Amino acid sequence: MLNISRYIIGFIVLMCITLTMIEIPASYWFSFHFLSFSSAICSFSLMAMSCILASRWRVLERFWGGLDRVYESHKWFGIFALVFASLHLLFKAHGGSWDVTALLEISKPVARFIRQFSFIALMFVVLLALNRNIKYSEWYGWHRLSGIAFVVIIIHWLTVKVPFELSSPMGYWLLAMSLLGFLSILYKWFLYALVANHKYYEVSKIQQRDGSVEITLLPIEDALEFEPGQFAFLSFRQKELREPHPFTIAESNRFDGQVSFVIRSLGDYTERLTKSVKAGLTADIYGPYGNFQRGNEGKHEIWVAGGVGVTPFIAWMKDVEAGNFHDVDFYYFYNEGHEFPKVKDLQAMCDVAGVRFYPLSTRIDESNMSHNLKRIVELNGADGIDVCFCGPKSLLSATQKLMDKHGVPETAIRHEMFTFR
Repeated sequence: MLNISRYIIGFIVLMCITLTMIEIPASYWFSFHFLSFSSAICSFSLMAMSCILASRWRVLERFWGGLDRVYESHKWFGIFALVFASLHLLFKAHGGSWDVTALLEISKPVARFIRQFSFIALMFVVLLALNRNIKYSEWYGWHRLSGIAFVVIIIHWLTVKVPFELSSPMGYWLLAMSLLGFLSILYKWFLYALVANHKYYEVSKIQQRDGSVEITLLPIEDALEFEPGQFAFLSFRQKELREPHPFTIAESNRFDGQVSFVIRSLGDYTERLTKSVKAGLTADIYGPYGNFQRGNEGKHEIWVAGGVGVTPFIAWMKDVEAGNFHDVDFYYFYNEGHEFPKVKDLQAMCDVAGVRFYPLSTRIDESNMSHNLKRIVELNGADGIDVCFCGPKSLLSATQKLMDKHGVPETAIRHEMFTFR
């Protein structure tokens, strides 16, 4: 979990506990009633924050340091919302001497149904989101219904008997979280496609190989402006390819607006895409997003890529305005027979840019990367190294262990979240 997620979750939990202490008699502060009620407030607040993070508002991306990190936090907020909701369900949420009243009066059977449905809906949404075996098209459709679940939970706290008034600090807090979460849902459902930065493109060329494809698109009218290493959401105007999907931009041409994506068949959506995409197909490109850029000048750069994680590094090397590649070591891990682009093509790119290229089809601890790293640390010092990583979590973990072994600080390793789910 990201540190920013820990801090904000901690702040929200502390705020909810403090507000509960204001509203609840002190004699109940160490009771299961207090635990249940405060857990309910925590769960709702965290789910509201999860809805806010899913909106793709630019201010959130800037604050978090990239949309990939926003979505990573979005996932953890949902998980903790379910944890606190489960605690709330275990115990009775109010003591016998509390002065309680429902803010919105409805019949008891309806209120009971809403209470039970709200927990089931939250559990369904979170567990579904964590199940990576579900097809992306099915997951995407069901996950959009999480907004409805949040509205049901708003109705739940308005109709259940609570020990506070709307004009109290607790009331203001819940109203604010409800409003921000609900507005985020409305924005994502109805406004994002209209107001988000996007342009229309047409596929001009495709290159396929062994379950991978490089797609080149040209703008139909105006072009988006990208920084090398950023990604965009690609939505083709074809029935089975309409779901917006994030891909890193492998190359962008500032003169004619051309963009290229290198996509590998890793799931049901990308499998359909690699088989169905053809020249002349039109698409909406939403973006750009991400903050994965080259580090400070003057440091020795180490690039580590796994599989299709090579894409942002291709973008960096093809940037006509970039330079200072003479102090770059590029380690590319791949499975033989499945590499795309081909190793020889990557070698040619590196030769042109002046990057030292090390293609590796072995495990990281069996490669010559460790020996080279020892030499680099001796020459530059552990603080004189900038590590950029893009690839699967297993390779990231191995890279972090190797860097730690040689004294390279964790803060020197910058990486993109490889998957959003």
